[in-house]
Order: sequence, then structure tokens, then C-alpha cells
Amino acid sequence: MTESEIHERFVDTYMHILKYVGDFVSVPTRPYKITFEAYTVMRMIATSEEPLTLVKIAKAQRVSRSAIARQINVLLDLKYIE
Repeated sequence: MTESEIHERFVDTYMHILKYVGDFVSVPTRPYKITFEAYTVMRMIATSEEPLTLVKIAKAQRVSRSAIARQINVLLDLKYIE
């Protein structure tokens, strides 16, 4: 097997696993119309002992501020947070 073939198999397997894990962890949140990521943001907000900013949440979640802003907008629209 060539290095290129190994790489292609790795990428295919990796993407399949990520999709499966993503689908699996999102099952409990589907009835609430949020993603697992939005749930983790909501939980972080609910359990924080200090005020949070987009920057603090983004750093804790290891994503961009815009990604957190999208999650927060969904939570605000659904009235899960104020």
C-alpha cells in the first residue's frame, strides 16, 4: 500500500468517525433544537461563578469568537439564555 493510499484511508476513516461521534453526542439535544456545542456553551454559562465574555467562552471551548456568537444567538433566539 502506498503512502497516498494510507493517507486516503486515514482521512476517510477519520471523517467517518467524527461524523458518527458528532451525530451520537447530538442525539440528546435534538428535541431542544440545539447542537451539543450549544449545550456546552449553555452549561458553561449556567455553572459559571463569574460573568463570561465571548472571549472567555471561546478560549474554554477552543473555538473562535464567531463560532461562540453563533451558538449564543441560537440560544438567545430559543430563549434558553437571556
